[in-house]
Amino acid sequence: SDYDARDTVAAGIGERCVENEQVVKFLQGAYFGLRDIEFQQWDDALITCESDQFDAWLVSTVENPPAKQYDEKWDTVARSYIERKGADSLDALAKGAVKAAGDGGPFEAILAHMDSAVAPGLGEDLDPAKQAKLEDTLTSMAGELPPEQARSVADRLANSGSDGAAAALLPAIYPNAVKAD
Repeated sequence: SDYDARDTVAAGIGERCVENEQVVKFLQGAYFGLRDIEFQQWDDALITCESDQFDAWLVSTVENPPAKQYDEKWDTVARSYIERKGADSLDALAKGAVKAAGDGGPFEAILAHMDSAVAPGLGEDLDPAKQAKLEDTLTSMAGELPPEQARSVADRLANSGSDGAAAALLPAIYPNAVKAD
């Protein structure tokens, strides 16, 4: 019942991933076996587990979101991955967004996660390199999206002040109106 103690224990268990491969199996099994709120309580272990095998599983899970608008367990994995990798999580998130757009998955939630992956910490300024990486990632994935989702990407770009990048997505938003020349 002591949340701080529970978080400390979960983080300590995650740190044991390198020493004991059973911890990796436990965390992966928890994703499938626990209820949403129970799994969410292991987020500190997901963040501190530094195993290559676990990293590969995280990437695979982020790149393959469930085919529903919101899944709390997948969201916990995505947030933990972002906490671990920051802006380096954008590529996996972009692959997940393209997949989610095609099968009714959490597309809008993934876009929000992409924003949070480059968001500055409290009292920090936005890193222009991270913002540029986000813009490049969004722009490149928009060509793989249906027009409605490409419009959503363009809206996010325009709202962040990247009007040129948003305008460059017009062919993806209106593919039937674009002429070859």
